[in-house]
Amino acid sequence: MIFIRSESFKEFLSKYPITSFIVLLNTLAFIYTSLIGGLLDGEVSNRLGGISLEYIHQNEYYRMLSYAFLHVSFAHFAFNMVAIIILNPPIEKSVGKLKYVILFFFTIIGSAIAIIIMSSGPVVGASGFGYGIFGLYLSIICFKKKLIDKQSRSALLVFITIGFLLTFFAKGVSVASHFGGFISGIIIGIVFILTNSIKKM
Repeated sequence: MIFIRSESFKEFLSKYPITSFIVLLNTLAFIYTSLIGGLLDGEVSNRLGGISLEYIHQNEYYRMLSYAFLHVSFAHFAFNMVAIIILNPPIEKSVGKLKYVILFFFTIIGSAIAIIIMSSGPVVGASGFGYGIFGLYLSIICFKKKLIDKQSRSALLVFITIGFLLTFFAKGVSVASHFGGFISGIIIGIVFILTNSIKKM
């Protein structure tokens, strides 16, 4: 099972530096927004870096990145970080640091575009990246499943199913963000497969 983590904290940082850095940035952003009232008022994060068509019309293009590092509650933050810590290390190890960084930016920008087109917003959260990882894994399962062991493939399909049930039935979830990230993940997953950029996990 590729999702069972046996490394120590120090080993995790060393083996998965990009994942660790992404989690660190999200953690620092969450601590900052909490200190200025974010836990009491979810709009604090939205105002700081949330993304919507309205903000883009004001030429605040930095929000296409900043939204992915902000969260409106501890549950929102914790759910996304736990998902990243569990699901992302095999991908970082498989595709390498550079392509993993490309994957990160491609999926959060793809998610941002979907938010701008489909949602009134503003939206914050790292889940666009998380669903991008889902999309990448689904590409592997569909087109090169031998890269992932059978038990992990089964677990992934369960994770993806639960993820989309939450997308459509949980309150306060951005369907646009999840959809945009997921489609972006599928696209870049196919590109990585065609270019033989993904190693066996």
